[in-house]
Amino acid sequence: MEENEGAKFKNATISKLMMIHFQDDKIRVGADVLSLMGELLQLFVMEVATRAAKQAEADGEQTVDVLHCEKVLPQLALQDVIAGQPKGALQ
Repeated sequence: MEENEGAKFKNATISKLMMIHFQDDKIRVGADVLSLMGELLQLFVMEVATRAAKQAEADGEQTVDVLHCEKVLPQLALQDVIAGQPKGALQ
């Protein structure tokens, strides 16, 4: 069974997002890096969409709104912080 890939990010968009965080304007990003970052962005968006849908369901709504996405973003940020810590560091 083929999985629906959905929307993809344009390489120009990914490159511009990455360049915002680079201090040196001369840094160039290769095609393989753009491809990898595109996949990571897709995974992140899918995770946000999944969590937002669960949040909407918990709120008794049938449609996902921007507010549902805003509610789950701190969870993802906190999850990244916890994932980067040694076991037991935050306890």
